[in-house]
Amino acid sequence: MLIPCISLYGQINISDSTVSVSGHWNRGDNQAYTITQKRIKIKDSDTISKEVVRYNVDLVIVDSISGSYKIDWRYYDQHNTMSEKGIFRITTNDKGALQKVEEYGQGNSVAHKDIDQFFIYYGANVKLGEVITSTIKAPNPYSEDLLDTEISVWLDEILLSDNAYVMQMSQTIDSEQLANVAYKYLTLVSESTGELPPEREDFQKFNNTTRVISWIHESGWLIYSIEMKVIKAGNMSIIEERRIEMQ
Repeated sequence: MLIPCISLYGQINISDSTVSVSGHWNRGDNQAYTITQKRIKIKDSDTISKEVVRYNVDLVIVDSISGSYKIDWRYYDQHNTMSEKGIFRITTNDKGALQKVEEYGQGNSVAHKDIDQFFIYYGANVKLGEVITSTIKAPNPYSEDLLDTEISVWLDEILLSDNAYVMQMSQTIDSEQLANVAYKYLTLVSESTGELPPEREDFQKFNNTTRVISWIHESGWLIYSIEMKVIKAGNMSIIEERRIEMQ
């Protein structure tokens, strides 16, 4: 679906090269997307496995009132029938920034990742050429420990001819902290199974980086987004990719 070329929403301010990322939606508005997930495992330079999953989602603006939006996030399979992933009711502020996600039916962690990626930039005010940086505490897959994570967000490009702009985010988890928790976790696993524990020096090359690039129309609708996560441990690499594409 193509969005008409308009410049009525005020997200892009050409005079100072700034963008206010926000939704400008009305009750009853809807948009369909295709989501493609890919997971590739590489050892040295050889691909040892590759998984691809594709499904559809409809966004419906259920309510548009002063100060917030209520949005239904509805999954469909390739046959255009309701997917087992279900329906989620999303509440945002007046800019489209996430406030609450309610599940209807069985829990679905993948859906939360889809939703987080879609709404990641809403509410941001950014200027071309400036980079917003911060350090946060992020969860890790091995323990309850929170790890130092460096985040950078920037406005990459303003596409005047398309009434759109490009946002980027990079996230890097502290490699030393990640190696420590991975080593502790695998040591505990080895003790429980009676196997020899790993050597600490085997955990020198540990990296976990994520990048999200999104093309957003001035009307507030996401046009296209790609998230790529690269996890490296020694000679093993896992590449996880999620694409959200307007139909």
